Amino acid sequence: MDQENETRILEMLAKNEKLVGDLYKIYSEKFPGYEDFWLGLSVEETEHATWIYELNKKVKEGQVSFKKERFNLYAVENFRNYMKEMLTASQKQEITLESALSNSLNIESALLERKFFEVFESDAGEIKEVLNLLAISTKKHLGRVKDAWNKIKQ
Repeated sequence: MDQENETRILEMLAKNEKLVGDLYKIYSEKFPGYEDFWLGLSVEETEHATWIYELNKKVKEGQVSFKKERFNLYAVENFRNYMKEMLTASQKQEITLESALSNSLNIESALLERKFFEVFESDAGEIKEVLNLLAISTKKHLGRVKDAWNKIKQ
């Protein structure tokens, strides 16, 4: 995979994280009682995007390359399209907290299941650390959303 394609893919991944953050920001406005919860997730998603942009710099410097067998452009594009639909719907329609949490569960689970953050190979320790942080943070998001889901179900 050439560097231009790798850069494009990284930009898509970062933009996807930003879209997730944008959705959570909308949820923070729709659910004032959960504003801190959603804003916290939103800020962290924006931070994830920043981390991916930093990885992109490493690609441009030739320090990181893709694990071609793990990368699925179709999945990243589908995820982006799904997020855009979610954003549009959340801005135009009423939504329950239960639905918002369900959407978030689906999003965070999809990010983990599709292993979007395992598309690189590198010997650089800092790269592995950033990828590990992305995976850990996404798992934490999933746990926090599950906890909130369980709280409203009781």
